[in-house]
Amino acid sequence: MKGYPARFEREQDGRYSVYFLGEGMDGCITYGNDVEDARRNAREALNAYIGYLYSAKKTIPDPSDYEGNDIECFSPDCKIEFAIILRKEREKAHLTQNDMAKRLGILNSQYQRLENPYKTNPTLETMHRIESALDKSIFLRF
Repeated sequence: MKGYPARFEREQDGRYSVYFLGEGMDGCITYGNDVEDARRNAREALNAYIGYLYSAKKTIPDPSDYEGNDIECFSPDCKIEFAIILRKEREKAHLTQNDMAKRLGILNSQYQRLENPYKTNPTLETMHRIESALDKSIFLRF
């Protein structure tokens, strides 16, 4: 399964440290009092870290396949994941945000909100229009 892999290490005091793996994820670290607490904290840490990368205009690493003992994969919240996918697909198509806004028939500021993981909240209709504008199915799969 693709996701953002994290290694769980049990500490001497019984707590669990969580270290996200892969290039660009070395600053994403958390812990928990037990495994479930560590999992909850890992999800929060991943969302916060990706939000930081977005705000700092840094490259957001792609999800990867990692397997091994004490490794679990996490996905960001769906809104954050949507914003990441949208930005990456737009960039792959060599389009600017302004180009996409024009294709969608919306203001540039409205489009920028779609790519912002803190502000995005697309409707299914908007997602369909984005796919039409990119001539590619990226969100809606059945």
